[in-house]
Amino acid sequence: MGANSFADWRERASHFHKLRGAAGTLGAKRITRLAGDAELACRGGDVSQIELILPMLSEELAGLYRSSADFLAAARSPRVPGDGGATPRADTTSIDRLLALLRSQSLEASDLLAGLLPALCTLLGLETAQRIEACVEELRFSEAAELIEQGVSR
Repeated sequence: MGANSFADWRERASHFHKLRGAAGTLGAKRITRLAGDAELACRGGDVSQIELILPMLSEELAGLYRSSADFLAAARSPRVPGDGGATPRADTTSIDRLLALLRSQSLEASDLLAGLLPALCTLLGLETAQRIEACVEELRFSEAAELIEQGVSR
């Protein structure tokens, strides 16, 4: 571990304390317990105890990440408020309007894109939809329009 000073140990204990609190909020009881044990070991400068705890804590954190992967992916996927999870559709009129707004460099494109984004995810794929969203957020409207046109013409 290599903590050389009291301040180093105190800082590490603080990190484990924060992890313990976050895990407790999530209801991850084993992580909460292990982080608490690591916090106490740091406060006591007990390197051998920390070396025993860290592999178990790492395994538990990896398990939490794996078990939450679907949830995290769904949280990153944009949805229209109140859509109930239904697959959204983008009609050609809406896409044409969005393209016109993008070509005219209108900030209204941002509002329309927000409503069409779930449908664009379905139509163009999540990665392309996220690239379009990033372009609009960075006011690179022409690039966003090109991405839509390329995706729609496939």
